[in-house]
Parts: sequence; C-alpha cells; structure tokens
Amino acid sequence: GRARASTLTSTPTTTPTAAAGPSDPRAIPAAVEREVRLRDGDRCAFPLDAGGVCGSTWQVELDHVVPVALGGQATIANLRCACSRHNRLAAAEALGERAWGRKLARPRRDAVDRSASSVSEVT
Repeated sequence: GRARASTLTSTPTTTPTAAAGPSDPRAIPAAVEREVRLRDGDRCAFPLDAGGVCGSTWQVELDHVVPVALGGQATIANLRCACSRHNRLAAAEALGERAWGRKLARPRRDAVDRSASSVSEVT
C-alpha cells in the first residue's frame, strides 16, 4: 500500500512526449483545444467587418490565426474557434485564393466514387 502510494505521488504530471511537443505541427494538444473552446464559448470568433464576431455554433473548428504554413503554432494565443465557412475564408485570405483554390479543386474520394458508379449505370 504505502510504497505504491508514494510511487503515484512522484509520477510527473506531464509525459516526456507531451513536454517535447508533437511531431505534427498541425496537432493541437487536447488541453489547448479545451482552453480555446472554453475561451471562445465554442462559437465562431471570426471578426466581422461591422464589428463583433460571427458567433455561429455550426461546424465549429479550430483555426490557426497565423497558419501553420506561415509558421503558426498550436498555442492558445494563435488559435480561435471558427465556423467552417470562416475557417476557409481565413485560409484564403492568409494563403491567397490561388493556394487555397488548389486544395478545394481536388475532388473528394466519395464524390469520385459516386460519379464513377453513375457512369457505369449509364453505359
């Protein structure tokens, strides 16, 4: 009993891998995600031209204010909640329409599968 209890109290609060950071720069630690979602109320925090923020609760994602492609980190200060639409808009504004357009131009696998099956039904 006692030896085990002292072992548990001496266990570090963070694991070495968590302290070193993830190898994927897009990976967001769970604690960081929780804090951002709490701070933003799990609502889109994208600023509107008329003032205020969007506030949508539909398809809320985490958005890097400074994109990973431009050196942005997965920190509380660099993340915000954003609805899917505003997350895409922020990426287009930060990375340029052309760079973002290439990502959107790739067909989704399920869309390709559906179009292939509809072609086979016609022939």
